[in-house]
Amino acid sequence: AGGASGGINSAIHVWVEQRKAADSTEAPPATKYALLLDAGGLSMPTEAIDGGNDLQLLVTHMHSDHCTGIPALLAARTLNDKSTRVVLPHAADAEARLRRVLALFEELNTNEGEPYPFKLAIETAMPGAELAGPAQKRVVVPFATSHRVPSNGYAVVHRKRKLRPELLVDAATGEPLPKAEHAARMKQLRAELTEDELYETEEVVELAYTGDSTISWLDGAGASLALKAKLLVTEATFVCDAID
Repeated sequence: AGGASGGINSAIHVWVEQRKAADSTEAPPATKYALLLDAGGLSMPTEAIDGGNDLQLLVTHMHSDHCTGIPALLAARTLNDKSTRVVLPHAADAEARLRRVLALFEELNTNEGEPYPFKLAIETAMPGAELAGPAQKRVVVPFATSHRVPSNGYAVVHRKRKLRPELLVDAATGEPLPKAEHAARMKQLRAELTEDELYETEEVVELAYTGDSTISWLDGAGASLALKAKLLVTEATFVCDAID
């Protein structure tokens, strides 16, 4: 929900629901989470305002078309007793600037003459860092993008541990063991091997978002991660005869 118009407004609410293949369509999803990608103020998606208690907002950079919707979003969510986690690109004054703006809006929302504090947590993120993700076994990995000010893209990475497939094969034939023999083999393996020897970590990049960046982000260290994403949200630059 939401959308982006270059230089005017960017606010995209993305929600993810995952079900196991065997589940019916009526079954609750095995995993469900939502993210707000930037928060320009002209068309804040109502889904972000009404979303769950711990909405994660990923801000690519501190230009007004990407962050002026934050005070209104926080005001509405705080009234509904919902907290918001705001992630900003790492810059010396990014958090301080946002907090100055929020303090003014908290004064507008007075409660019997006292400022009405918003429910939020703010953190800044360096490219390559790992942040707590929006759901279990997920992390958010910022990556560098190219803009006139410090800017991040973000990737949501799902990490899950899987038994090494070669451990459940017949040593003589190389064929997979029958399921009836799995329990006995696992008991043996746990007695002989460490956790790291038993399991490997599989990484699935579920979502990546660049915001409005020049194409040079593709030369950065984070591009290899972002390009593996099941869903990549990036800007398509409008080019016409008026632009060299």
